[in-house]
Amino acid sequence: MITRPKSRSSPSFARQPECNGCVERFIRTLKEQLLWVRVFQNIEELRLCAGRISCALQPTLDRPARGLPHARPGSAATPCTRRRGMNTLGEVYESSGVLEEPSMKVFIQNEAGSLVKNFHDEKTLTFRGTARVSRAYPLPYGFILNTTGDDGLNLDCFVLTETSLHTGQIVECDPVGLMEQIEDGKDDHNVLAVLPDEEERLDGKTKQELVEFVSHVFDHAAGKTVLAGNFRGRECAIDYIRQHEDPDGTATGATA
Repeated sequence: MITRPKSRSSPSFARQPECNGCVERFIRTLKEQLLWVRVFQNIEELRLCAGRISCALQPTLDRPARGLPHARPGSAATPCTRRRGMNTLGEVYESSGVLEEPSMKVFIQNEAGSLVKNFHDEKTLTFRGTARVSRAYPLPYGFILNTTGDDGLNLDCFVLTETSLHTGQIVECDPVGLMEQIEDGKDDHNVLAVLPDEEERLDGKTKQELVEFVSHVFDHAAGKTVLAGNFRGRECAIDYIRQHEDPDGTATGATA
């Protein structure tokens, strides 16, 4: 029984995909480009993306098998070979706004090359004090405004730049990756970001510097353990930020 709007029953002709083949191709593509590559925050986000990708993939289902005389692009006899408006999951996400980068402002707390860790109330940005650490910060380091991690503090962020950034600056950034980190047995990952219009510089040397830093920055603190994990891509960083955004853009709380 056909219940999908605008669908109709039609026979399968010789050398054309059978009905089951079309459905199986659609389901496989939906899994590979949607369900297996993204974690959704709620059912509404899943419904939105699934609806848009199904519309985007409809021309693919209509397209006749390759190599057939009647399947030449632009042929008047093959209206189903029309150019698709979208053919990748990324294009579908961008169309729906799902992969649009979140608005991200980073408060610079510690300067590159400094052995001093500054402490602020991360919600009011009030300065609280300083402490000396065991490794100099390899990059400007701070936290993302209007976020709250599982520890009650804002999400931490390294800015991958050679531009001199100073404590107290607030800079617009674009997320490019995520560095997994376990601190005292709890997740405390670091977002990796770049300044707008600057090229990403997350190469092997930078990764090594970051791992060396987080592994030894608290060597002076007895009993404290920090373990560096894997480096993840831009989509994981965006997911992580979205999962920890403050609902109303503000929150009250903690100091670090």
